[in-house]
Amino acid sequence: MTNKKFVKYIKELREEKGLIQQNIADVVGVPRHKIINFEKGIVDITDELLEKLAPALGVTFDDLKDKLDEFESEEAEQQVDISHLAPAVQNIILNPDYKDIVESALLEYLAKMALKNK
Repeated sequence: MTNKKFVKYIKELREEKGLIQQNIADVVGVPRHKIINFEKGIVDITDELLEKLAPALGVTFDDLKDKLDEFESEEAEQQVDISHLAPAVQNIILNPDYKDIVESALLEYLAKMALKNK
């Protein structure tokens, strides 16, 4: 599973340390494209990967795990139940290509509803 905020956090940590993707790839023992894909959110976040990333970024595994848990909790709080919607609508909502558009429209709708109910 990927978490955009966590991936951004990892990239920021790397940049704060003045490291390039190749530096991390060398320490972790993977090709540079794996780090590129990780920072794009394409590669799943695993404990094994976090264990390798932590020392390269100058933090502990527990630090990374705690940060990931924090971001995942925030994300879970923002989830909206769509189980009552038709499957075709669910597919559109869950399609990553439409995520930002759907999220923006939903937040706008919820804001309007909140104002209406005041």
